[in-house]
Amino acid sequence: QSRDAASLDPLACQIATTCQRISMVYPRLINYDKDRPEDAYGDTREKQGWVTERWEFSADGKKLTFHLKKGIKYQNLPPVNGRELTSDDVKFSIWRYKTHPTSTFKARYDAIESIDTPDKYTVVFNLSKPTAYVLFALAAEPSFITPPEIEKQYGDFKQVLVGPGPFIHEKTVQGEGSFFKRNPDYFDANTIYLDRVVFKVVTDSATRLAAMRAGQAAFGHDL
Repeated sequence: QSRDAASLDPLACQIATTCQRISMVYPRLINYDKDRPEDAYGDTREKQGWVTERWEFSADGKKLTFHLKKGIKYQNLPPVNGRELTSDDVKFSIWRYKTHPTSTFKARYDAIESIDTPDKYTVVFNLSKPTAYVLFALAAEPSFITPPEIEKQYGDFKQVLVGPGPFIHEKTVQGEGSFFKRNPDYFDANTIYLDRVVFKVVTDSATRLAAMRAGQAAFGHDL
């Protein structure tokens, strides 16, 4: 990466390197379809996220309901300890991005008036008006689903990263990078083909390019 991550908190996702690292661990409800070139540039054609069974708008367009997959579990690490991801996690996360004093993304969630969780696997976004923009907001940074236990125990998400994703955060060293290992308990573990992923900070573009050419890196920023 050409620059270091600001922190491991989704609220710091105005810096792309933060989003890229935490996406190894945290999911979103929906994602852009990266197989569609137009979606990579902020189009509103989203595809289902891997924690989502399905989603639909109400007839009047003022309720957006997501149905979560059952059995999606967090990594068996404190303070979450392998529990199941639920609708309460979604509500906590999105409401945090909408209301947190340091959030620079508040305006993206303006149309969301409230969030209901009628059961463990159902999330209802109550909207002030019909709008497709809410889909863009939920697919874009920083709409990662995070467990409230981390904030409760540590006060924020800046240094602790525990989610249900395909990789486990091993460590982050400021100025050096972040290190991840394969999560053997990931719900779709057979689709994960890498044992480790390292995000290394290399500020000089010529050095990044040389590492790519030498086979020392699989991907480089700003080349």
